[in-house]
Amino acid sequence: MNVRLVKKGTGPDSVAWFQGIVKNIEDGAQRGLEEVSSSGETQVKGFITSRGARTSGPRGRYDTGEMYSKVGSKTSTHVSNFGWINGSKPYFVLQEGGFTHVNSGQWIEGMYAITDSADNTFQQFKAHMDQVVRDA
Repeated sequence: MNVRLVKKGTGPDSVAWFQGIVKNIEDGAQRGLEEVSSSGETQVKGFITSRGARTSGPRGRYDTGEMYSKVGSKTSTHVSNFGWINGSKPYFVLQEGGFTHVNSGQWIEGMYAITDSADNTFQQFKAHMDQVVRDA
C-alpha cells in the first residue's frame, strides 16, 4: 500500500510540495530567531538587575544603568543577536565572567547574564524548531 503524507506544502507535484515544506521551515526559523532575540534581551536585562556583586547586594549589577542600557537585540535573515549590541565597555566582560578585584584581591563572581541567556534561548529555539519541523 502506498501512503502519501500531505502537509502544508503547496503545489501538485513533489518539487512544489517540497519547496513549500522548505519555505514553511525557513519562515518558522525566522520567527524563532525573532522570538529568541527579544527573549534573550529581556533575560540579559533581568540577570543584570537581579544577580548581585560584592557591593551591590540584591539590586544586581545596576549602579549607573550603563551596562543595562547597552543591552539590545536585533534580528536579520538567519541571524539573531542580543546582548551588548549597543556598545560595551571592558568592565562589562569582567562583570559577565568574574574577576579578581584589584584593590581587595577578592574574587567577584560573574553574573553570567549573556552566557545563561544564550543557553536558555538556544533551548527555546531548539524546541521551537522541533515544533516547526513537525508542523511543516
